[in-house]
Amino acid sequence: MLVGLGTAATSQDAKAQGLPPYMAPIAGRTTATPADTATKDMLNTVLKSGEHLYTLINQVLDVSKIEAGAATLAETNLDLYTLLDELAEMFSLMAKQKDLRLIVESKPDVPKHVRVDAVKLRQVLINLLSNAFKFTRAGSIWLQVEKRRSIHDAECLLLFKVIDTGVGRGTR
Repeated sequence: MLVGLGTAATSQDAKAQGLPPYMAPIAGRTTATPADTATKDMLNTVLKSGEHLYTLINQVLDVSKIEAGAATLAETNLDLYTLLDELAEMFSLMAKQKDLRLIVESKPDVPKHVRVDAVKLRQVLINLLSNAFKFTRAGSIWLQVEKRRSIHDAECLLLFKVIDTGVGRGTR
C-alpha cells in the first residue's frame, strides 16, 4: 500500500532526472513513499529497470554509429561496487523466482572507483546476466570481477566473468 504519491510527476520532472517524458508516470509512482521496505525496494528495481530500458533504446539507436566505425566511449568515474550491488539487486528477484543462486563478487584488489563508459559496461553486464538467466534452469550464476594486471599506477585491466550452470553453447 502506498502512503502517498505526492505531486504527480510531469514530463519536466522526468527530463530533470535524465529520463524521457514517457517515463514520468513510472518515475512518479516509483519514487512515492511505500508503506513497507519490500515494496519500496521492488519499486526502485522497476525504476532502475525502466532507466536501463531507456538506455538500451538509445544504444540500439547508436548501432548505426558502430557500423560506421564512429562509436565513441563516454568515460566517466564510476563506483564499481555500487554498480555490482545494483546488478545483484536487479537480478535477485529473477534468481528467487527461478530458484537459482546469484553470486556477485569482486576480488579484494579490484578498485572501487574506475574510469569507464558506465552505460556500456552496465549494458554488457546486464546482457550477459540476462543470457545466463535465460539458459540456466538450476544451480548458480556468478558475476565475478578481478584485476588482471596493472598497466601503470593509475590504470589496470579488469576481467568480468559471468559463469553459470546452464546448458552452455554447443561444440559447433
